[in-house]
Amino acid sequence: MFFFKPIRPLLFGWLLSFAGWSLVGLAMATQGVVSRGDPWSAHLAPSLRTWLPWAILTPLIFRLVARLPIDRERWKLALPMHLAVGFCVVLSIHSWRDHIAPIIFSAGPPPRSAGDGRRDRGSEAPRGWGEPSGERAGRRAGGRGPRDRGFFNLLGLVTREAPIYLMIFAGAHALLFYRRNQEAAAHLARAQLDVLRMQLQPHFLFNSLNTISNLVHEDPNKAEELIGSLSELLRSCLDSAERREIPLADEIEFVTSYLSLMHARFADRLRYKIDVPAGLRSALVPTMLLQPIVENAVEHGLRPKPGGGTINVRAARDGDRLRIEVSDDGIGIDDQIEEGIGIGATRRRLESHYGQRASLSFERRRGTTTAVITLPDTSTQ
Repeated sequence: MFFFKPIRPLLFGWLLSFAGWSLVGLAMATQGVVSRGDPWSAHLAPSLRTWLPWAILTPLIFRLVARLPIDRERWKLALPMHLAVGFCVVLSIHSWRDHIAPIIFSAGPPPRSAGDGRRDRGSEAPRGWGEPSGERAGRRAGGRGPRDRGFFNLLGLVTREAPIYLMIFAGAHALLFYRRNQEAAAHLARAQLDVLRMQLQPHFLFNSLNTISNLVHEDPNKAEELIGSLSELLRSCLDSAERREIPLADEIEFVTSYLSLMHARFADRLRYKIDVPAGLRSALVPTMLLQPIVENAVEHGLRPKPGGGTINVRAARDGDRLRIEVSDDGIGIDDQIEEGIGIGATRRRLESHYGQRASLSFERRRGTTTAVITLPDTSTQ
């Protein structure tokens, strides 16, 4: 049960292993045919037979390394285990190549000639099936065949089987450590995004409660209305807390609720318009992507302006990218506006989530401040 649970990845590994080692056998046979001019039958079958045990054992070696790698925590247990397994594998492959396979695949009992009872030349094992071509040459030269040699050939172990095993062993560790590194990077990115999101949520909650507290004595009815709106916002926030990405439609709905809350606070001093095509509403965006940008426009753009102003949220497709703009006609921006918690956390979230494929920038044109967000377009239409 140690190697065969689960069985499906192991079967897939055998499929890849047999395909890979068959290509190796084909390449070696091709080299023999081209260099010696022998027929394919003299090289293809022996070559495939030679690499057959490696095709069987390679996925098992990978599975053992995955279960018991030589790392900092378990090397004292893993190293002796792998040395023992490696010696057994190398010795088994060596025995198969030089002793077991030639016996299994050799020709049957030689026929006798009718004349003198001596072995007929046609009774010899077919070339390329009973032994490798190099060993056949040794037999023709008067040397010893595979069954004439001693059972243990140290030179063969060191120069053939051992390097192949070490190559597979090193490849299995390289793949394992690569996967671990990828998983660690993914976990780190997830942790960073969670920290940034936890920064945004208290920041948003603090500002909303501060808004309500300013209205408690001035306009209790409006304060009560804002508390109800805030409750709905917090419920939406909690519903999406476990998701790193949400459809743009959900983010727009959240922003609309927030702007409704702010409209209750500022009345006619705050106007807003949202223009997001239906085909882009399925695009995935980070949770609470737009709320900090919209909040920044309200607090730093419209609130200080005596007459208030309008906030516009637009989305459009730009090639293979999604472009989202949040603009306001408030007092404008200064050099410190991008250093706040909300904007800074949003910028870092985009960088952590998308790398160089996303950006956040600010533009000031014709009395309008526009925050421009670009990120990969994942919409289905």
